[in-house]
Amino acid sequence: MFRLNQFDANNIKQFLSHKTYRNINLYIDFDNMLFGIYYPEVYCSQTSYIQAIITAIETSIKRLYAIYKSFETDFEQVNVVCFAAFGKEKLREIDSEYKKRNKLNYTVALDVLNFIKQNANTDDFIKGTRQIVLKVTQLILNKAFKDFCFVISENIDSDIIPYYAINWLNNQKTAHVIISSDKDFVQLLNNKHIYQYRTTYRKPIFANNNMIKHYTILEQASIDTEIKPFKNSLLNVLYFAIIGDTTDNIKPLIKRYGLKSKANVIIELRRFEDSEIENIEQLQKIVSLSNRSFDNDFKQLITKDSIKENPIHKNLALISFELQDRFIIDNSTRLNLRNQIDLLRQGDEKPFEYANNIVWQLFRIKLF
Repeated sequence: MFRLNQFDANNIKQFLSHKTYRNINLYIDFDNMLFGIYYPEVYCSQTSYIQAIITAIETSIKRLYAIYKSFETDFEQVNVVCFAAFGKEKLREIDSEYKKRNKLNYTVALDVLNFIKQNANTDDFIKGTRQIVLKVTQLILNKAFKDFCFVISENIDSDIIPYYAINWLNNQKTAHVIISSDKDFVQLLNNKHIYQYRTTYRKPIFANNNMIKHYTILEQASIDTEIKPFKNSLLNVLYFAIIGDTTDNIKPLIKRYGLKSKANVIIELRRFEDSEIENIEQLQKIVSLSNRSFDNDFKQLITKDSIKENPIHKNLALISFELQDRFIIDNSTRLNLRNQIDLLRQGDEKPFEYANNIVWQLFRIKLF
């Protein structure tokens, strides 16, 4: 139920072995790593429903701790920041369809159908399952395990959490590794100490009961066959704003602006790859594409109103952490995220015993 394991830790350590980092911060996209808890095979009975939740929590914590101990042998300080979100309403104020999923059809046993009817509709039931796993795992990691924190954002996309955390925990002797397959994080690779570890899975090939994994580690100026990041992170933001993202329901703008194809957009943006672009304003001043209609929209001043009305400004705000920080995230939200990250230094002398006590109180089941 949790994708990360020792294989991934070894890949990252091997990649960083020729560098001279003393510390490492791991930023783990928890939703991106968790699987199985959302899907119909976990709904066989009320008993197995609870067991699926317990298994997800147990597997996640065991693997996270094993990975942490593995890095501890190579680095003086290891910090593990897990992140997830409850709702994305602030971004849906810009686009109501942002990251909305189609309703899924589930085939489940009769006793579970009855359980669902008595307690909630299907969507709420699935959502509740995920939230239970996230909140219990968060409680355990934040209270029991030193050098761990689990940050859950309320009503904003969790992708922005590493953007803040890297700034708050930054140190030139520290490697920052974002573990997620989400391509939005490519925009953070403007710093030579920031890396992204991306995993993909080939289904249905299995070896020793594990799916065969392919992985890519992206750093500044890396070229990946799937997402082709530019050297400058802000060019990546603009590229994704133009081509859209079907998984997040961000509408493509290629046809709207007559930019022909993704390949054509890449060719046009490559002309600016060696330009010094440090913020969105510089991006607007320097970059100009072949379509006048696009340039007219793109060159307008970005405001709270424009990100709701101007198509390219809207897509930029849905993708750019810089614009979200400027126009969408308020001070209280930032403070809440900072307070959660500050829990890194807490911990219990017997973390697994503490975890057992929490799960026993909630479910009357021993975790470890």
